[in-house]
This record gives sequence, structure tokens and C-alpha cells, in this order.
Amino acid sequence: MKKTWLTCGLMIILGLAVLGCRSYHRNVQSVHADFYRNDLARASEELSKQKSKKVNRKNEDLMKLEESMLHMCRGEFRQAESLLREVRDRFDALENARLANTAQKMASLLSDDNALPYAGEDYEKVMIRAMLAINSLLLDGEDARAYANQINLKQQEIMARSEVDPETGEKVKKSYRNVALGPYICAILNQTSMMDQMETIREWTKVCQWAPDFLPGKMLLEHAKTTPHSRPGNGVLHIFVMLGRGPRKIQVNEPVTQLSLLLADQIVSATSKHSVPPTIAPVPIPKIETKPCRYRHVDVFLGEKLASRTVTLTDVNRMAREQFEVNKPWIVARAAARRVVKKAGIYGIKEASGVNSTGGEILLDLAGIAWELAEEADTRCWSLLPGEIQVARIELPAGTHEIGLQGITPSPNDKTSLYRQTVTLEDGRNSYLFLYLADDGLIGNIQSQTP
Repeated sequence: MKKTWLTCGLMIILGLAVLGCRSYHRNVQSVHADFYRNDLARASEELSKQKSKKVNRKNEDLMKLEESMLHMCRGEFRQAESLLREVRDRFDALENARLANTAQKMASLLSDDNALPYAGEDYEKVMIRAMLAINSLLLDGEDARAYANQINLKQQEIMARSEVDPETGEKVKKSYRNVALGPYICAILNQTSMMDQMETIREWTKVCQWAPDFLPGKMLLEHAKTTPHSRPGNGVLHIFVMLGRGPRKIQVNEPVTQLSLLLADQIVSATSKHSVPPTIAPVPIPKIETKPCRYRHVDVFLGEKLASRTVTLTDVNRMAREQFEVNKPWIVARAAARRVVKKAGIYGIKEASGVNSTGGEILLDLAGIAWELAEEADTRCWSLLPGEIQVARIELPAGTHEIGLQGITPSPNDKTSLYRQTVTLEDGRNSYLFLYLADDGLIGNIQSQTP
């Protein structure tokens, strides 16, 4: 009977070890490469292949987010909206379910978080609503205000559900930076619909408070106090630029946690009749990694004349980094708990099997080490997000205009080609222009719309 316990225990450990050996990024690496080469057809084909694989079932929502970016860059806004809404609702459901699902929590402690369906990082949940709002502006604008309001509402919900810091007694996520994109979109919609001027001023005030580095904010606030939308005979072109590569996760080892667990190993082993597997395998945690955008901004030309330039409104990379630092103690604590559970599992198998030989101890210790070595940090993320969202506002006479767009770097000799797009403006109304500019240039096509 005791030998059966030993055999079953070893089989379970090996099975759990296999669960940890996988990487989402390895599966979709070619999709990313094709996307940033601006080969969207090939990226879409490869993504479809990956979605059909059984190993990626737990990552289906994440792949839908990647697919939504392909649709937006091709101007397929209806398809993008459908995917974004699906994942938004799915993440909300997973968020609620995971709070109460003890079985799922235990499954992730026995292997790693890759065993769970991906439920999204906080910044990703907010950015889904941001992309929905921009997508709606380029589609018909009907739901743009609702999506824009959801950006901040979701962030407030995340803060309210946050863990409490045992030292300060305050919500851990209270320090999250508010996303100014939501009130920005509400403000530009308010102006064109001639809504209450005071409400518009309140939205612009939020933009100034939440994004103090957004230099046009004060000017737009003052403009709202004196001019409802634009001068008679003019329309307004709003440009949204997705710039650079967004945050990704990499696996790193947490040295403080590793040292703490090593000391715990020694204490338990010294005071118990069984040894505990030594901490040879480091404790892996996911860390946010970002890279600076190659292009600082986009110059906007009217004919051959420089008319404006884009300014960062939402720094996605900074948001992801800051949120990681806020949550890091809990990420490390979870990794520590996972390691303790695994060590307790080895100890329990030794007790149940009654192992009393040196060979049996060593065999189970080696199995425990393999179990720990197989663990991988959950580095899944929405990897086709941009690094920044930049905007520009240009007031022009109603009619058709040719707009030139050029990505500018710190080096005067390093810039993109001059991309041109024809836009039509209507008197007293907004028009919108969208482009995704990665490090190697334009992704997909420039999209424009006058809802």
C-alpha cells in the first residue's frame, strides 16, 4: 500500500511538472513577427492555426485580443468590436469566478498560473475599454461615449476590489494612475453634440488633472470655456496614433524570495524526520518589460505645411510598469506560497508512503526538484498593444483635405516616409483618423471616418 502511495505520488508530480512546460509567447512568436513586418494576412493565418490547437484553449481570449488589433489596423472595426466585447465580458466573468473558485486556486498552486484560463492584467482590462472607445469613433461613434466612461469605471472597480495593505490599511491599488483617454473622448464628443458646456469643462478638467504632462490639455480646457466646438464653417480632425510596442512579460527570479525559502528549507529539514527538497530551482515571477518607442511623435502636415504634432495622452508602457510595482509583493507572495505547497506535497508523500531509506528520500527529493524546475512564470499578455496612445486636434475648413503624417525620432535623419491620407470634414462636426506606427513603420492602413 505504501509503495502504491509512492508510485502514485511520483506520477502526480511528473504530471504536474508537465503542466508547467509551455509558453504562450513561443506559440505566437511568428504572429508577432508578421504583425510588426506589416504582413497582416500572414499574421492572421498563423493566429488562426494557433487558436485551433488544443494547447491554446486556455489562451483563447488572449488570442482574440491579438486578433482585434489585426482587425483595427485593417479598418475592420465591426469585427474588432465584437472580439473586444467578448473578451471584456469573459474577463469580467473570470474575475468574479476566480474570487470564489478554490479548486482553480489550488490547481495553480500545484503547477503554476499557466494552468488557469488567462483573466487579464488590470491595465489590459482598462485598455480593452480604451480600444473599444477608439474603435467606436472610427465605426459610427454610437457607443464611443459609453465605452469611454467604462474606462474609468473599470479602473474604479479594480481599485475597490484591491487587497488591503496590512501596514497602511489602505487599498493597494489606490495609487493607480487614472487614464485620461476616457474623459478626453467624452469631452470631444460633448463639444460636437452641443451638450452642457459645464459638463464638457469638467471632462477637460479631468484630462488636465489625470495627465498633467499632456501639454494641450490646458489649452483645450480654455477653448471649451469660450468656443463650443469650432468656428463657423470649420470642422475638427482628431488623430489617434498607436505608437511603438506595448508591454510584455518576461520571467525573472526573485532573489529575496529565493533566499527566504532556502532558510525555511533548512529550518524544516533540521526539525523534521524527513528532508525537504532543497531550493535549487529559483522562484520565477513575471515581470513587465518595455522598450522606448522609436518615434517620439507624429508630425501632421496640411499639404507641405506642418500643421500639428501628436502628444502622448496615455502611456501604456508606464501604466503597466507602475501597476507591476504596486502588485509585485503579492506576485512574489503567490510564488512563495506555490513553492511551499509543493514542498508540503513532497513531505506528505513521504509521510504517506512511509519511506525510510536514503534512496527513497533522494528519489522523492529529485522529483520535487523537477516539479519546481518545471514551474514557469505566467508571462502571457496582450502583446500587440501599443506603447503609447498619442493624439492631435486640428481645426480646418469644412471640405476635403490631404493630410500628411510622418513619424519623428530624436535623430533628424531618422524618420518614416510621409504617409498621406485624404479626409473630409463637415461644418461643426468631428472627423477621426487612426494609425498604428510601430518601430519599423506603419502597420496596416491609415483609417479615417466622419461619423
